[in-house]
Amino acid sequence: MRRRILLLACVAFIVSPFANADSQISPHAPKAFARRNVGGAAAKANLKPHLIKSDPIDLEYARGMVSPPLAHSRGGACDSDAVLFSKIAVGVVLEAAALFGVVLGGKALSSLPELAKFPQIDGLHVVQWASLVIVIFASSLIGSFIDGGLSAASNQVLDPNATPGDPNWYRGLKRPSWEPPGWVFPIMWLIVSKPTQLWAVSRLFKVVDIDAAFLFRALLVYCTHLSLGDSWNKVFFGFQCPGKGAIVISTFWALLATSAFLFWSIDEKAGHLMLPTCAWVSIATALNWSIYINN
Repeated sequence: MRRRILLLACVAFIVSPFANADSQISPHAPKAFARRNVGGAAAKANLKPHLIKSDPIDLEYARGMVSPPLAHSRGGACDSDAVLFSKIAVGVVLEAAALFGVVLGGKALSSLPELAKFPQIDGLHVVQWASLVIVIFASSLIGSFIDGGLSAASNQVLDPNATPGDPNWYRGLKRPSWEPPGWVFPIMWLIVSKPTQLWAVSRLFKVVDIDAAFLFRALLVYCTHLSLGDSWNKVFFGFQCPGKGAIVISTFWALLATSAFLFWSIDEKAGHLMLPTCAWVSIATALNWSIYINN
């Protein structure tokens, strides 16, 4: 038990600087959102009537710029539902496949004779541990190579008070009184959720009497849930769309619960180790829906 705790603590300490470096870069808000802000700023300007009448082009420009500002916006500018969710689906499938490939690659490499000299830690080859750490702690980095942009996931884990896009957008939303304080987020993700997930997944590879297809199915569902979590950060914080984000995080929660059940079917303790993450994501899901309803 002491070796497991020490291993998880070391992993969290090693990974945190790299995740913090990733959190320094945030995706830009959509162009449509920028145009809306420009239009709102121009609407506040005093346009002189004689200048508008003198040039028909100025008149058309003025009509577009002086449209009534939104009284209270729900968020930024998103694609249409069909387009956005199509992009999400493609990104989730590709990222999940990449994560699953890293897991299987680590397992395959650990069985090579050339790597037999590397040590085992708590019953698993060090290469296999490395692949699990990459998948669980750095899934957003893999997702960034898939969609060509940097995910907001690491930023939300390590710096929850900084949001990509409009920095004042999240602060201006009506949030429930029970919203957890900002300092709770890095504690829950880096010290509680991620290490317990690592422990849970590692236990799956130590089960001897198990059908390989069932194990791979559980791991594939788990990798898909990770990619959905990264997509939610992009939709909610990057595109600033709470409504669509609520749908994504609800799907994310459903796959997380399915992963916990499949893990429990293989190893009861592995399923129990997923419960802290299930509880935390339940709070995040309720928070997202509350923000959407109240804004």
